[in-house]
This record gives sequence, C-alpha cells and structure tokens, in this order.
Amino acid sequence: MSASTRTGETSIKRAALINMASRYGAAVVHLVYSIVLARILAPADFGIVAIAQVFVTFFALFQDMGLGSAIIQRQDLESDDLSRLFGFSLVLGVCLAALFALFGLPISAVYGEPQLMSICWALSATVLFSTLNTVPNALLMKSRRFIVVGMRQVLCALAASVAGVASAALGAGPYAIVIYSISNALLAFLWNYATNRVVPQFRAMLVSVRKVFSYSAWLFGFNLINYFSRNADNLLIGYFFGTADLGNYGKAYQLMQMPQTYLTSMVAGVVHPMLAEQQDDLDRIYYVFVRMTKVLSLIGVLVSILCLFAADEIVDLLYGPQWTSSAVYLRCLAVSIWSQMVCGASGPMFQVLNRTKEQFVRGALIACAVVGGILTGVALGSVEAVAAFVGASYWVAFLLLLPFLIRRSFGRSIIAFLRMLVPDALIAVGVSLVLFLLNPLPLQGTLSLVVKTLAAGITWLALIVALGQSKWLEALLPTRLRRKLHRPSERNSHDKA
Repeated sequence: MSASTRTGETSIKRAALINMASRYGAAVVHLVYSIVLARILAPADFGIVAIAQVFVTFFALFQDMGLGSAIIQRQDLESDDLSRLFGFSLVLGVCLAALFALFGLPISAVYGEPQLMSICWALSATVLFSTLNTVPNALLMKSRRFIVVGMRQVLCALAASVAGVASAALGAGPYAIVIYSISNALLAFLWNYATNRVVPQFRAMLVSVRKVFSYSAWLFGFNLINYFSRNADNLLIGYFFGTADLGNYGKAYQLMQMPQTYLTSMVAGVVHPMLAEQQDDLDRIYYVFVRMTKVLSLIGVLVSILCLFAADEIVDLLYGPQWTSSAVYLRCLAVSIWSQMVCGASGPMFQVLNRTKEQFVRGALIACAVVGGILTGVALGSVEAVAAFVGASYWVAFLLLLPFLIRRSFGRSIIAFLRMLVPDALIAVGVSLVLFLLNPLPLQGTLSLVVKTLAAGITWLALIVALGQSKWLEALLPTRLRRKLHRPSERNSHDKA
C-alpha cells in the first residue's frame, strides 16, 4: 500500500469520525425529541404530517437538482459560477415554495384531511430555506469544514427540538412537527450563509447551470426515482389504510433507516468531498470502497439480526406500548438493513467516478422492484405485507448495484468481492441462532433487550475473531492503538527469527 493511500485513508477516517460524532450528537437530540413527542402526540398526528413530509421530500429533489454534488465534484468552478448558481437557487426556492403552498389544496382533497392544506402552507417555508441552503452547504463540504458542519447539525437540531417540544406541550398538535422542520431549515441556512457569504448573481445564471448540467442531471434523475421508490409505501398506506396505520409504519421505517441514516450516510457523506480531487486514481478509490463496504457489512449484520429478534423490545423502550404495531413492521423491514448498509458506499463511488448516468439506470431498475413489492403488499390487503415486500425488495439493490459497480466501473472480480462477504453471512447465521435459542426465556421489556443485545454482541465479536475478520474493524481504531496491538506479534516474530 502506498503512502498516499495510507494518508488518504487516515484523512477519510478522521473526517468520517468528525461527521459521525456530529451526526450522532444530532441523532441523540432528534431521538430524544422523537421519544418525547411520541408520548405527547397521537399516531394520527404523526401520520398526517408524514403525508405532507412525503411531498416536502419530493420538492427537495428539485431544490437541489444535483447542484450540491456537482459543486463538490467540479474543480473548475469560479466565484462567478458560484454566485450565479446561488442566484439560480434563490429564484428556484421562491418558485418551489409558492408551488408547494398551492399544492396543499389538492393534497388535502385527495386524502380527505382539511388540516393538510394549512400544514402544507406552513411547510412551504421549509422548502424555501432548504433550497437556499444548497450552495452554502456544498461550499462547506467542498472545503472539508466538517467540524463547522457538525456543530451546525447539533445546535440547529437542539434549538429546533426545543421549539417543537415546547409547541407540542402548548397544544400545537401536529403543527409541533411542522415547527421543528421550519426551525431546523431556517437555522441551517442562516448558519451556512454566515459562514459562506455568496452574493447572488442573476445575470447569465444558465451559463453556470449548463456548466454542471451533464453531471447533475443524471444525479437528479436518480434522486427522483429513488424518492418515488422510498415514498410510494407512505403514499399508498396513507391512502388505502389510513393515517393511524401510516403513523405506525412510519415509526418502524424510521427505526429501520437509523443505521443507514446515522452510520452509512455519515461515512459516505465525507467520501465524495475527500476523493473528488483524486477522481482519476482508480486503485485508491477501490481500496476505500472495499474497506468501507466491509466495515459497514460487519456492523450491518449485527444491527439487522438484533432488530429482527428484538423489535418488540426496541419499539416499547423508545416509543411506548401504544406503538406495538410498529414492532411487527420493524421485524419485516429489518431483513433489508444489512443489504442497504452493504450498498451504502456505492452512491458516492458512482459520483466520484463521474458515472451518474450508470447510477441513474441502476436506480431505475431498483425502483421498479421496490414499487412492485409495495403494490404486491397493498394488493394483499395488509400493512404487514407491504413491510415484508419492501424489506425483501431492497435486496435487489445488492444484486444490481454491486456487480455493475465492481465489474464495469472498477474492472475487478465480483466473485472475489462476494467471497469477502462470506464470513459476514456466517456471522449472521451464528448470531441468529443464539437469539433464536433465547426466545423461549421468560424475559420482557428492557431486561429482554439488554440480554439479547449482550448475547448478540458477544457472539458477533467471538465470530469476528474466530473467522479472522477483526482486521477490518481495526481500521476504526486510532493509529497508536493499532500499533500497540501489533507490537507483541512483531516482537514474537523477531524472537522466532
């Protein structure tokens, strides 16, 4: 391994650790906020806002349009280009916010919820501030100011959580969730803009937009179809089964997404900025990809199996007994956690390699599989069936993304890559067997969760050591500690010599 590769790995690890620390801080804040809010509001309150949030997420695709990633990737953008792109985002934000406010009327009519109209009017402010944040946030990431980004995430989440909980306690109902969303978007924009004061320029805006269009258009297309595949379940469950079932399913889906949101995306989020300047060094990029995928796979095995066997305890501890139905859905969705974490590093690699077109094509095939699974579940007439088919359909990404990326983009052997994941599958079998044997024990609540977590964790660690997989996780340790761990073996080898 070259010195540059080792230095690059260290830099990425340090950036990932900073990002993880900040995201975990924000995650803890958001988790506490969600737990408190779940004990104040009813499932129907979450369900009605979840419908509106689906459309907020849809509009978020247009507020970015791949511009953020394009700004990070393109190394030839000048200050005038950035000013024009910011001017474009300002015009775009105003138009999107106005359109979203008008969109509230047909949404409330379709779902038969008059309250949805006023919720959409309020959430249009979130659309505006999030769109304005695209360029300042991309500049922060491109300059690798991860500490500043991390501080912003934690403090904005904390301030928005206080506003949301306080409004819920005062009887705001579902609008407490709306207040949280608006506060977080506004504070994030003000923070980023204060850090990167870009003066909007409206003349010749399209000149700079065209400069990044070939890269951002395919990424925008991928995000668009990914949105539909990720939110079709919410739309259809809300329409066919009602807001209460949607609220329960939404909580389960949120828990299923936590490893992806608070671990995979933390690591993947820094890879693109760190590797964009070395986008022609294929060997180094593949080295980083393999190590990322292997670490995420080993962690994903433990999380996926634990959520499968301890879904009831996790939901009861976090949200209370009134959310019992969520545990059933979480158990169905948990089967997809491992596959999603294994594929988590694929997206940034397509972007670093300038292969956003291929990412779009593969994403379209995956979206068809996911939506097909959702429609099958709806046809069977139960939310549990929807959750089961959604969980199973995410394995299609494993079959479509990884072989193409490894064979076509990196020119490497897919067989060798899959052989590397065999020990992870054996670990999954071992941990599952231990938790299955624990099921008959008369344990409940927190005690049951503690026992299952300890049993799963000990078995996981023992199998990692027994199968020689600890070398992959050692990369997470500080360099000095790794050197100390290897010194005894080095001394023994010298003694034998």
